[in-house]
Amino acid sequence: NGWRWCRGVWALGPESGGGGGGARGGVHFDGGTGVFDRGIVTTPPWYAASLLREVDAELATTLGQIPGAPIAAVAQGFDAAHLAGVNVQGFGFLVPKGQGLRVLGSLWSSSIFPGRAPHGRVLLRTLVGGARDPQAGELDDDMLLDLVSHDLQKALGVRALPDFVRIYRHPNGIPQYTAGHLG
Repeated sequence: NGWRWCRGVWALGPESGGGGGGARGGVHFDGGTGVFDRGIVTTPPWYAASLLREVDAELATTLGQIPGAPIAAVAQGFDAAHLAGVNVQGFGFLVPKGQGLRVLGSLWSSSIFPGRAPHGRVLLRTLVGGARDPQAGELDDDMLLDLVSHDLQKALGVRALPDFVRIYRHPNGIPQYTAGHLG
């Protein structure tokens, strides 16, 4: 009859009974449990596989076979005054294959999301790795930062050194839905 948004789902399981005699799904989530006729799972396939194993083993196996590619997100904070002449107003950019850059793209987080960086500061979040260059996402921190700095200079003219750096690594960051996948 209505939708219910369940955050923090940590287990799914089969539940028998209910109106119409069909199988229903039991959901355990932060804040309670529930029984539902239908559900939408919006997680990476490998996590969905672990959630759905008790509900549909065949689907869980299929989802568990979808490979992932490593990705690293490099967040860099700059004093806006040090980026004079560099236009970082907008969304960012993506890099097509064959352009001579190893980064996948850069999101200009402080422009996209007001308040993401303090006043007078710029936050860039650059993505490296993926299926196109999986080894790049696994570089050590210094090499990764050198790669990102090089590519941002080449693409945007950024010559300033960041005074804030955080690197977030996701070993299975991007699901690779290959041609003919059943997920």
